Amino acid sequence: MDWAGQVDKVGAKCRKRLYSIKAFFPRRFGMVKQLLFKSLVRSVIDYASSSWHTTGKGLQKKLENIQKKFLQSIRLGCLEGNERHDADFAQYRQHLGETGWHPLWQRRLEGILLNTYKIWKDMFAGGDLIMKREMPGRTTKSQSKDFLLSPVSFTPASCKPLDSTIASFAYVAAEILKDPLFSPSPGQLLTLGAFKNYLLNFKFSNLKWCKDFIDPLLVV
Repeated sequence: MDWAGQVDKVGAKCRKRLYSIKAFFPRRFGMVKQLLFKSLVRSVIDYASSSWHTTGKGLQKKLENIQKKFLQSIRLGCLEGNERHDADFAQYRQHLGETGWHPLWQRRLEGILLNTYKIWKDMFAGGDLIMKREMPGRTTKSQSKDFLLSPVSFTPASCKPLDSTIASFAYVAAEILKDPLFSPSPGQLLTLGAFKNYLLNFKFSNLKWCKDFIDPLLVV
């Protein structure tokens, strides 16, 4: 399965909305434009994104480019010379730091993990058809890891998984949950709100899955 068509559709819809924001609000209305971007544009990108997460680095850049162009339009800090075109996303990473925003790929992973938490807590209708509980594991000799799930259906060990499988909701969730670096405390798993706070402060770029499948230029 190739998500190019979905990315193109989302991109076209977002560009129309970005054009409207730019047309009606001058650059000096930066804070207003940020609120409009979150409600009118980023909501389109985030909608059901956990179900169509992509490992294609070209498609990742295409999606991030939507947010990148918006941040350039509100006159945040600028780079000099030939770096103005931001081919290496250096200015984009700087702008994310200035606004406190996360890259879109990280927001998609957060969405995947929030839905995974809901499955684990039996708060997700039909979740048992997607993922199943595993026996508690251990990240260290003294720390147990209770938050573990695996896909209901999986690729046999003798077969190489397809790209569409690697990018699937269940596969991504399972790979992150079993990573030793992803280890929320029992208190951080008590409520959905506590788990959200854990994700907001978690360094996703350190995870093995992210190092393998996220474009390094997009990592902050």
